[in-house]
Amino acid sequence: MTPKESRLAKSIGLAVAAKRKQKGFTQGRLGEIIKVEPETISRIERGVSLSPISRLSDIADALNCPLGDLLRDGSPRVSDRALSLAAQLQTLTDADARLVAEVIEKLTGRLKKKA
Repeated sequence: MTPKESRLAKSIGLAVAAKRKQKGFTQGRLGEIIKVEPETISRIERGVSLSPISRLSDIADALNCPLGDLLRDGSPRVSDRALSLAAQLQTLTDADARLVAEVIEKLTGRLKKKA
């Protein structure tokens, strides 16, 4: 695996693990659903292997989430992280979403001054 592929595998693996835990599944249960060994799920989550898109699609189906979430949530790309944050903001009340947005704006303003 190239360094870029390794980073991508780790990012996707973190996203898979987070979604799996949100769903309350063990690695064994997820493996059972998509018909692979728990070790395969472990390898994906640790970023040891870069799964084919068909397997990631099976995982997304089992976790009842869009495939794009697995690719975007773990992405190191700023635009992907922004989309992920926007999706998270949509789950909050309007007041809480405004509060989070204000905190982010203040924090980025301070970090820009520091740089």
